[in-house]
Amino acid sequence: MGSSPHNIILLTMLTILHNSAGHSRVSLSIESSSIGSSFNLSCLSHHCQEVLQSEHASRVGQDLNNADGIAVVVVNERSGSVLLRKTFNTWNVFTYAHDLVWWISRVQPGRLVVMTVHRAGTHGIGAALPTLTSLGSLLISYAPPRALWVWVFIAGGRTILETIAPNSKWFYKSYAELYAHSYTELSYHDTSSAVIAKNDLHYDLCEMEAAMGSFCDNHKRKTLSAVQPMHLPPTKESDVAHNIGVVVCAGGRVQYLANTLTKLLDNDGILRLNILVIIGRDPSNGGPNSSVISLLELLHVKYKVIDIPGDVPSVNHGLFQFYRKAWSTGITTFSGLHYIAFLDEDVEVSRDWLKMLSHFAPTLDTDPSLWCVSGSAPGHRNIFPDPQIFLRGFRQPGWGYLFSMAEARSMVSKWPDTSSVSLLYDDFLYRVMSRGRECIFPALSRSHHYGVGVNTVPEIHQLYFLDQPLHNGEQVHLPPVEQLTQKQYEKRVKSSLERATPIVRNPCAPGFLVPPSAQDSKHFVFYFLMEDPKNAPEWPTLAECIGAWPYSTQSHHHGCFEVPQPWGGSLWLVGVPYSRYSYLRPSGVPIWKVISQQELDLATSFSNSLRIPPKVNRTLSLAETDLFMKT
Repeated sequence: MGSSPHNIILLTMLTILHNSAGHSRVSLSIESSSIGSSFNLSCLSHHCQEVLQSEHASRVGQDLNNADGIAVVVVNERSGSVLLRKTFNTWNVFTYAHDLVWWISRVQPGRLVVMTVHRAGTHGIGAALPTLTSLGSLLISYAPPRALWVWVFIAGGRTILETIAPNSKWFYKSYAELYAHSYTELSYHDTSSAVIAKNDLHYDLCEMEAAMGSFCDNHKRKTLSAVQPMHLPPTKESDVAHNIGVVVCAGGRVQYLANTLTKLLDNDGILRLNILVIIGRDPSNGGPNSSVISLLELLHVKYKVIDIPGDVPSVNHGLFQFYRKAWSTGITTFSGLHYIAFLDEDVEVSRDWLKMLSHFAPTLDTDPSLWCVSGSAPGHRNIFPDPQIFLRGFRQPGWGYLFSMAEARSMVSKWPDTSSVSLLYDDFLYRVMSRGRECIFPALSRSHHYGVGVNTVPEIHQLYFLDQPLHNGEQVHLPPVEQLTQKQYEKRVKSSLERATPIVRNPCAPGFLVPPSAQDSKHFVFYFLMEDPKNAPEWPTLAECIGAWPYSTQSHHHGCFEVPQPWGGSLWLVGVPYSRYSYLRPSGVPIWKVISQQELDLATSFSNSLRIPPKVNRTLSLAETDLFMKT
């Protein structure tokens, strides 16, 4: 392994495999630098198909010229073809390390995996360290925040090469480069062999795509495509389930869609004939993703392709129109059904998601104060995740939600074809279509947004959604639907507040909420200043300090929010004077408000301390000591 004046190679782990019959020897050249990265695979035997070179033009449409992070390339060990190119923005300490774990953990054993730092990427790699070390990396856990790094390994097997170096800040030059080179072998496969079944769509799909997880483990052809629709005993709940059409909105991320549909098809009582996948066709590339079509044909799931407008000012303008077309198509397809549910391709559901929707769906017909049933919990980190607790509140539908078909038709009829602003469609539904009505939602999610898309804000996505638990699907007793109707729910809220113990401590100081003693009430209430839910300056500070959603008053029930606790009671937050329950505040109990900049600064400091991720990266000097100097 040579070096140039610009090369810096501090620590390298290298294994060279020898050529043998039935294998093709290849040369690997990889660069990691503070200005980019590159990967080159060239063939050294007549069995190789062709020389493969990459400039990191990702198959998932990322612009890597402007991305910092860990670049991942997955190579088919039989053909040498590149199955996946994707960069994870792990220069950010939130979200992307988790996303990296999701993808890399789903790569099939035997695949050749190349990981490099593209400009910068080890700063936020912390959450991925346990996974990367378990896969065989020796050096990444010692990487300082701005290290360069190259790792080549066989998934489920052995490391071929690993090397690491500091970046340009450690040296007096404009940039630093780390070059690595090795030889390895690919398992050449003869396409004429009788062992490989001809026209096997499942096998072909798994040979073309990486990170498909259980769908492609050992190319099990008998699993999903052979499953027949389930038929439950004729109960009231299953009758409702069979009257729900499920629309899945998809793009080109076949890995996400395979996972989401696998979890959806695991739902008790699901009927394939009641599932419709809507695929967007981008006119610029001539059609939908062929791998997505192959997946849907394998699963025997209905799908329809709709055009995505190409002449819109932004991605969100296009999505606004896409979702309207998807809703319209779903309504037309399931016109004979009474309810319609919606999923995105990167939202997985628990096994009881459909059962939960079926259980509460009839309330939409009898309670005019409701407009949706959502499978996702609100973005509150400190709600006790009891699978039997369900709440009501004004909110966006979230992910994995259900409407009555009549309501969905009404919304589409009022949904404009275009928007003059870059408006998120679900925010539009909440602000324009909800008309002051509430949704039913669980304290423990039945639907989980695990994917990373164009509107992902890393810190928000991880702290309020990605880290939220998903119910394991075990059967639980769901509360009677009558308890979630307006009259009964408000009766329960009033009764709980009347029995609750007021808290007058600073919510942004340690020890704000102390579990009750055996003889005390299990409920606590905290009154804070809120004159208008659309302009409530106290709420963001209060919410940050107690681990609630700080960016709006979504999920509030008439100015009151319930935070269930593990001891069986709740912390109730009541906004005064706006809340319809503010009259229950005892005259001697003060209303909390931020009265000075100093108090606001202290509160901000406290809430920020709750958001800092742990420091898990180590140093290269420790790596040298641990790996080479210890006896």
